[in-house]
Amino acid sequence: EAALNQMLAAGQAAADFNFGQADQNFSQAGQNFLNAQNQLSEINGLILALAALAPDKNLQLAAAAQNILKAGQLSASAGQNLSLAVDSIFNNEVKDINAILPNLNLYGHQAINDLNNLTKELEQIDSHAIPENYQANFALLKQKVGELNRGLNEFIGLADSLRDFLGLSANQRYLLVFQNNSELRASGGFIGSFALID
Repeated sequence: EAALNQMLAAGQAAADFNFGQADQNFSQAGQNFLNAQNQLSEINGLILALAALAPDKNLQLAAAAQNILKAGQLSASAGQNLSLAVDSIFNNEVKDINAILPNLNLYGHQAINDLNNLTKELEQIDSHAIPENYQANFALLKQKVGELNRGLNEFIGLADSLRDFLGLSANQRYLLVFQNNSELRASGGFIGSFALID
């Protein structure tokens, strides 16, 4: 419960563009999930395996607790890394692309890794073990994690390409050709001038 409250506070902080506070809240939520996992690990694994086979819904939920807590911890870690990635864009004092892109790439790739692991963890949770009033939210969570993962992969891929495009990893030379569309040609217009950009 403490971990979930921290997750909600982190989400609100991120919505308010307070990414430093969001980072702290996600970190605390992750620690709370980890503490719960450590407490749960004291229970014999055989007992939890047998509980998964029991017809009682509460016992099935208890058996899924390890995966649920691990999913919570991975969610908090992904949120923390996303906060740090976005913070590098919005709160960079220098506004230097050389400082922004490395942090964006580093934390973005860590968040992608967390989301990949979260997807695997969510697949291991039997949705029937989740209480009925949470099953719709659980299905929505699985869907949204997939969408976030795909979107973040595309965004970070663009950021990786931007580094090369801007010549941050190696010098680049671009030719810009300006056409006059009043003098039509097959390519769109007469080439009247050009520019070289290094």
